[in-house]
Amino acid sequence: MRICIINDVHLDTVWKQIFSYLQKNKLKFDYVVVNGDLTSEFEVPKRYRVKDFRGYIQKLDKSKRFKQVAPKSFETYQKLVKSKEIDVSKLSDFVKQYICERQDKAVSYLKKLKKYGTVLFNLGNHDTTPQMLVLHELALLSGLPEEICIKVFRIANFDPYERLVNLISKLGKDGKLKDISAKQFKTGKTLMVGIPGFWYTHDRNQPAQLQEAITAKALEKLKLSETNLIFNHMIAPPVFSYQGKWNEIGWTGSLTLGKFIRKNKSKKLIVINAHMHFSLATYIKCKDFHYFGASAGLNDGVITILDLEKMKFTEIDTSKNKKYEIKPFVSKTLDSKPSRDEILNSNYKSYKKVLSERGLEEDS
Repeated sequence: MRICIINDVHLDTVWKQIFSYLQKNKLKFDYVVVNGDLTSEFEVPKRYRVKDFRGYIQKLDKSKRFKQVAPKSFETYQKLVKSKEIDVSKLSDFVKQYICERQDKAVSYLKKLKKYGTVLFNLGNHDTTPQMLVLHELALLSGLPEEICIKVFRIANFDPYERLVNLISKLGKDGKLKDISAKQFKTGKTLMVGIPGFWYTHDRNQPAQLQEAITAKALEKLKLSETNLIFNHMIAPPVFSYQGKWNEIGWTGSLTLGKFIRKNKSKKLIVINAHMHFSLATYIKCKDFHYFGASAGLNDGVITILDLEKMKFTEIDTSKNKKYEIKPFVSKTLDSKPSRDEILNSNYKSYKKVLSERGLEEDS
C-alpha cells in the first residue's frame, strides 16, 4: 500500500506547486492523507519565512493578495468601504461570505487530490471553528480590527465547522473522499484514524485539556488491527520535557496518546504527526512502534510517501524535485530520550546538507 501524506500546506502557491509535481510525475497512490491545515495565507510567512513580520505586512499589497485568495469577498468589501455608513448586518454577511469562500477553496484542493488516490482528511486547527484563525487572516487582508471580525462573526450565527463537514460529506459520496477526523477507517488488515487538531497540547491549560479530551475520544473504542496508523494534528515536538512526565508521553507530546501507545505496545502502531512545521522530518522506531513527524509547507511543498509493506518513508521536496529516504532512529525502549541531532543524523545522510539545499540555516 502506497500512501501520500500532505500536511500544513497553508498557501495557495504551495498547493499549486504540489499539484504540478503530482501531475508532471503522473503519480498514483492507494490513499492520499491530508493531515490538516489546508489554508491560511499568513501562517507560514508569519512564523517561518519572514523575520520582520510587521515590515512584511506593511509592504504587502494587501488588496492584490485579498483579490487573489477570495475574489468574491474582495468585491463585496470594495462595495462596503465605499458606503458612507456600514450596516452591521452587511458586515456580518461579508465575514460569513469570506469564511465560506475560503472553505470552498480548501475543499477544492481535496477534490483535485481525488485524481491521485482515495483522499482521507483529518482536520487541523486552521480548519476548525474554536480558534477561527481565518478571521485573523481576514483582518490582515482587509485592515478590519480582528476583534470587530470576531464580533460580527458571532452575529452571523452559523457554524463553519458544521458547514465544512457537510461539504466534505457531499464531496465524498463517490467513496473517494473520507473524513477520518476522530473516525476510524479500515481497509483490509490496516486501520487508520485521525486525531483532529483543535488546541495545543504542550501547555498545561484548559485548551490543552480540551485537546487531550478530543484525543481520548478519537482513540476510545478503537479496535486495533494488524497494522494501525494514527494521523495526529496538534501535538508538541517529539523531544522535549513535559513537566517530568516523559514516561507517560514518550515522543508524542500527548499524555493521552502516550498512554495509549504504552498500553498497546505489542501492536504495530504508526503515529504520523503534523502541525509542528518542522523543516526536516523526524522518524523514530522502537520495535513495532513508529513515530513520524512530517515536514511541512514551509519548504514550498514537502510531501511524504509511505510504502506501508516496506515501512519506508520517502520525503519529496516538490519545489526542487528532490527525494530523501528517511531512515529511522532505532530505540530499544520507549523511555529513550535521544537528542534532536542524534535523531536527524540517523534520518538523513547529511541533514545539514538538506537544510542548506532548502535555504535554511537550522532546523525549526
